[in-house]
Amino acid sequence: IAILLIMTIGTVAYAGASEQQIVMDIQGMTCELCAVAVKKSLLEVKGVKSAEVSQDRKKAWVTTDSIVTDAMLREAVQKAGPYSATITERKPVTR
Repeated sequence: IAILLIMTIGTVAYAGASEQQIVMDIQGMTCELCAVAVKKSLLEVKGVKSAEVSQDRKKAWVTTDSIVTDAMLREAVQKAGPYSATITERKPVTR
């Protein structure tokens, strides 16, 4: 129950912002096609507005609606292939 509450609180913390900018470290990418596969999978997540992936830097930059959770993004990366992701930054988009 405690884990569920922490996850719920974490989601609520971002509910007031309409968009989030998320930076992810991606492990397991070995070529540019890997980056293409990860980007495609991230863009299939409902609420993801844009995604850029760099195989050289082993990073992804994703802009999402606030409904997108870290778990949804990590799952999308894993779905793309033998990759894993760590969320390193999440902040509201300011315009």
